[in-house]
Amino acid sequence: MGTRRLRTLTVIMAFGLMVCLSGCDVLFSAWMDEQSTPVATLSIAYPTATYTPLPPPQGDTPCYFNWARQEVPGLMDALQTMFGNTGLDHVRVTNAYEFGENCIDPATNAVRYFAAMDTTLDLAVTVENVGNAAAIQDTVERIVLTLREFPTAAPPHAAFGQMNLRFVDASASLNLTCDYQSALTRIEQGAGGDPCPLP
Repeated sequence: MGTRRLRTLTVIMAFGLMVCLSGCDVLFSAWMDEQSTPVATLSIAYPTATYTPLPPPQGDTPCYFNWARQEVPGLMDALQTMFGNTGLDHVRVTNAYEFGENCIDPATNAVRYFAAMDTTLDLAVTVENVGNAAAIQDTVERIVLTLREFPTAAPPHAAFGQMNLRFVDASASLNLTCDYQSALTRIEQGAGGDPCPLP
């Protein structure tokens, strides 16, 4: 009697082991199939930032200010076209942007608005000789007078301010920082000489 029970128990255990091994094999095969299946890549299209000038809100707006700059779409192309149409093909606009301050909300640290102070220009000018001071002064005067005729409505921008001029000849270069408004005043008053004298 004990022998029969032992045999029966042995058969049951063997059968259970076979079922377990068969199930494990199925699970392992499914896991392997899952690993070999390519994983789809999620592609997210982020919106492109656009120029959205924000005027200061009405009333008392608590904020602290940080220096900032803001690009003006289309301004560089418009300036380059203007220089080309006025015989200043050797003047290349390398950058043009509004310089000013961001109003930061002290409670949220979010930018409430951008307050433009002026439009800064970076210009690269090709000349025959950077050592020719008279030619450099004449070129600066032509640039300033051309900017005076630039329409403020195409595209809208703050008044011209700092001009960062880089004069380049075949073997040397000269960097000059000039304030547009000061230079224009000297030219219109007939001061003569360098429209951008060193301070």
